Amino acid sequence: MRLHSLLFLFQEALEGIIRHRLMALAALSTSTAGFFVFGAFLVTIYILQSITGSTLSELSFAAFMKPETTRADSLRVQNAIRKIPGVVYVRLVTKEEDWARQKRDLGSRLPLEGITDNPLTDGFEIRTKRLEDMSAVAKQVRKIQGVDAVQVMTDIVSKLRALLRLLKTLGLVATAVLLLAITLMIGNVIRLTVLARQREIRVMQLVGATDTFIRTPFLIEGIIYGVTGAAIAGVLAYALGNKVITLMMEQLLFLPINPAHIPLSRVVFLLLLAGFVIGLLGSWLSLRRFLKDQ
Repeated sequence: MRLHSLLFLFQEALEGIIRHRLMALAALSTSTAGFFVFGAFLVTIYILQSITGSTLSELSFAAFMKPETTRADSLRVQNAIRKIPGVVYVRLVTKEEDWARQKRDLGSRLPLEGITDNPLTDGFEIRTKRLEDMSAVAKQVRKIQGVDAVQVMTDIVSKLRALLRLLKTLGLVATAVLLLAITLMIGNVIRLTVLARQREIRVMQLVGATDTFIRTPFLIEGIIYGVTGAAIAGVLAYALGNKVITLMMEQLLFLPINPAHIPLSRVVFLLLLAGFVIGLLGSWLSLRRFLKDQ
């Protein structure tokens, strides 16, 4: 198809949008709202996957010595932990190393410069062969003399994984309903446009215009509705995602959130792709039924 023909068909699509501007606005609003919910769902899933993935990738928990213990006591406890079945790695984290890391990671968010004495104790980073071994190993670590506290994130990880599964299920159902509503709305707008130009289309058929030539402006119109709504929703979802990630990093310091593992640009791309497909599908379904009736 030649360039001037494509420009003509695109112009016809824009004229159809202007001619039915109220229905076009309704279709665009529905498209934007639906795709925004879809985008928010994707952002939520990526954030939860980042949190659970960072936690599960290490399969580790922490243990801390009592304040009155010495470095020799810490080395003794480290050797005792190594002998526990299921433990594959134990690293002594001295209180000096931990304090330096805390000041580096949290110094910009918490006022630590006024604290001169190190309030921390020696600790251990402990990894098990399997996530299921963590609880049993943690119980044995707690019994070792000199150990003050053990922090195990097994419960948090399990709850996050359960929440992730629930959100995926609910999100997929809600997304499917919304995408269906968008498809039907775009299809109805295209159908009204086709009915308004029914006589013109009939004349074009009589003079030998192909179905492809007749369909193309309406397909372009549907794609415009879908892609425009998806683009608006993508910008909103991207901004919302950045805001949520920033707030979580500032307020939920214990969660391992890495913005590099949350691909917001991929969310925008998926929304644009979905907008193109849904817009094309909605208009194609209406056109197929109309031309079949002809």
